[in-house]
Amino acid sequence: MSFADYSLFAIAGDVMEGPGVTISFNSEFTAASPGNQIIYSRGDIVRNTRSMVFLRGQVYSGEGDDELILLNFTGIVKRVKRKPI
Repeated sequence: MSFADYSLFAIAGDVMEGPGVTISFNSEFTAASPGNQIIYSRGDIVRNTRSMVFLRGQVYSGEGDDELILLNFTGIVKRVKRKPI
């Protein structure tokens, strides 16, 4: 789940334009990892507003016919305004 939370920010990176915090995170485990494969994530932005980014994604292992979805997730990231120093 920590990897999926990190993935929220990787997916939203191009639109964030600064720091953010996770407001909401939901996940459903769908399978156990085989343990001998690299774990990946992918996702997309569902909605992008002035103050928040809504996302969804998957954590998976394997490729092609051997792909196994391990976790589905959704999240909301809030943009944080930087205070002047």
